[in-house]
Amino acid sequence: KKKKNSTSSFFHTALGLRRDNFADTHALLCLHVWLLLVRLRAEGANGAQAAQLLYDFFSDDAEARVRAAGVRVRVSKWLAELEKMFYGAATSYDKALGSPGGGGGKEKENSFTARPFSPPADARRTLSDALLRNVFGDDSSKRAKANLLSDYVIREIACLAQTGSDAVLDGRLRFTGGGGGDGRTGAGAGAGATEAGARSSSGGGPETAAA
Repeated sequence: KKKKNSTSSFFHTALGLRRDNFADTHALLCLHVWLLLVRLRAEGANGAQAAQLLYDFFSDDAEARVRAAGVRVRVSKWLAELEKMFYGAATSYDKALGSPGGGGGKEKENSFTARPFSPPADARRTLSDALLRNVFGDDSSKRAKANLLSDYVIREIACLAQTGSDAVLDGRLRFTGGGGGDGRTGAGAGAGATEAGARSSSGGGPETAAA
């Protein structure tokens, strides 16, 4: 289900990412897994367990995609490189947004409180820089597309910040697929979302399992 969201027409039409390209697909999957992990940080021990399950699934999926791409030798090396890419991208996204989603802690449970997401003042620019490197191959001609994707990411974090624990831990989540409806972007666009399973979007993004 994660993969279906990451192949929304927004990513391929508006952003020009290639549907059947391994690198483009993997970059989008990394981004959406990171978005879910960000939200799960606020869920304490339950969130940590769900995050591990999610990452294990993501890793298994990466291996299956590597093999489907025809790789038969040195698979472990490829997987190690993909893991390095994920952690590098995730770290850069965290730095850009000031490590969003914290506040749970492994020792706590049911600690989540819905709150508006307040990104740093320069979040759009710094996140756009990170996305340009990790999704668009540091191609400066794609800066406008990186800016669009940055707006999408900030909006999704804002929506997830308003999404209740039950929906998150049950995997009843829906990304917008880039459709802002009224064209709004950033934290304000997600202020009314309370349950991810009940959210609708013009982008038609399918449900995405959290665990």
